[in-house]
Amino acid sequence: MRKLLVVLLVFLVVVVGIGDFVAGAIAEARLAEVAQRRLGLTERPTVDLHGFPFLYYALRRRFPGASIEGRDVRVEGLALQRFTLELRNVRFDSTAAIAGGGGRLRASEGTGTVEITQDALGAYLERQDVPFRVDLLRSSRARVSGTATVLGVEVEAAAEGRLAVAGGSLEFRPERIEVGDGVEVPASLLAFRVDLPAVLPGLLYDGITVEDRRAVVSFRLRRAVVPL
Repeated sequence: MRKLLVVLLVFLVVVVGIGDFVAGAIAEARLAEVAQRRLGLTERPTVDLHGFPFLYYALRRRFPGASIEGRDVRVEGLALQRFTLELRNVRFDSTAAIAGGGGRLRASEGTGTVEITQDALGAYLERQDVPFRVDLLRSSRARVSGTATVLGVEVEAAAEGRLAVAGGSLEFRPERIEVGDGVEVPASLLAFRVDLPAVLPGLLYDGITVEDRRAVVSFRLRRAVVPL
């Protein structure tokens, strides 16, 4: 009799565990669909709801956090090698999410990054008719080179400078300019800016680093609200 009870208990634990896993997977898949649509991603991201067991947090409609990651996606015409978002103190009706939508997902705060490769940045600028080659350097710096027109004369020019984030844009601010034939070129002629994706209301870009020819731009947000 005792052995039978043990077997039944183990069976019940396995069934509940499988059910918890399946319910969590369905909710995460639903949130991935919503994230793709709301964030304007070309590919479906990966969503991970933090907290185990899932059903415990689902009944409370509160989760410690959630993470979203997308790779090789395009947002507002800009190709991103990687996009990450970490949300904390997440609240939403998981039952509605599993059933097919409804309600809102709320998070007290979040942080994340977008990663843009050197080639993707160059391709984006080319589509914006900015005829410069961009080489990403260390210490958040870059080198820009190309043909500039000064007083109707085309000259080959190059500049090094710092990449910075300002007002939702990635900006190149040239510091040292190199030109031939003694022609003076104003620094502003080689400057450029790229509007970064405004994927969520209240998102604030606040920093940039350069790693292996990739610009990694960080952001933060507070009190995120996403319709499901």
